[in-house]
Amino acid sequence: MNKTEQLILFSTIFNQNPVDDSETVFFKNLKHDDMLKDIVVFLNNYEMKKHFNLKIDIIQSLNDHGVDIIITTNQLKIGIQLKSNFDVCSSDFATKLKAQLSDSLAHDLDKLYILLCCDLNEKSTRYKVSSIISQISMYKSNYPVIYSPNICYSYFNISNLIKIEEIN
Repeated sequence: MNKTEQLILFSTIFNQNPVDDSETVFFKNLKHDDMLKDIVVFLNNYEMKKHFNLKIDIIQSLNDHGVDIIITTNQLKIGIQLKSNFDVCSSDFATKLKAQLSDSLAHDLDKLYILLCCDLNEKSTRYKVSSIISQISMYKSNYPVIYSPNICYSYFNISNLIKIEEIN
């Protein structure tokens, strides 16, 4: 599988079926570090090692340069930045996220996935999410991809996942 095919597969895996906003209340009290571990479980659920020489590292720290998880294959280096409900509700959410996106370039990634894992049942949070998705979608780059909580929900609810067998 070449680099482009690997990028397409990863994008397909992250692009799950969306749920209703009401389901995203699930994220309200989840802790950032616990969700990172769940993302690793999500990726391993696909038996990715059959398709790639895959390495997944949680690097989240105070000096992570905008990347919480790094995934490497023999051809790719992918980053994941996860934003919890606490992160999204902070007053400087958009400013911090944009700075982290810029900082992530230090990792020399092929792709950065930004996962917004927050409760959309409050109007102010819905506005922040739609606003940042809109802003990042205007970047003239395929480097960052941002996913709404409606899609991220499936990463934590294994029974709702599109399986890799269905992708191939």
